[in-house]
Amino acid sequence: MQPTETAALLEAAPERNSRRCALTSRPDNQAFRALFTLPPVQTSAGTALTVPEMPAAKVVTGDREVDAVLWLQECVRTGHQVLIDKALEAAKKITTPMEDLGRRYGQYLARQNGSTFAAAFGSMGFGDLEAQGMRLANPS
Repeated sequence: MQPTETAALLEAAPERNSRRCALTSRPDNQAFRALFTLPPVQTSAGTALTVPEMPAAKVVTGDREVDAVLWLQECVRTGHQVLIDKALEAAKKITTPMEDLGRRYGQYLARQNGSTFAAAFGSMGFGDLEAQGMRLANPS
């Protein structure tokens, strides 16, 4: 097709040409703008690709073994299965029995709070990481 023939066709059908140009030539065409507007950027609600962050190790009691168990409990409370598994493996490496560590933590709580009642309830289930992990995995 020759350029003159194309110009002749465009002149012959002005309504078709004007309709097509009307959508794109008007800067205030709201229907056109809504059609080609991207949705606003939002943070993803999915957590499948997030890397679990380990809680920072803190000195709470001054007893290294008790503080280690407290930190492992924080790792379990994150709810990430990878961290729970690592915490359970690390708990197996602690050679002191958990009952002794629980008693030492209870003594620390009694010194801090001045109450044996608070110490008894605060140290209940201390070091039972498997049960804590199971509770998080099966909340019902």
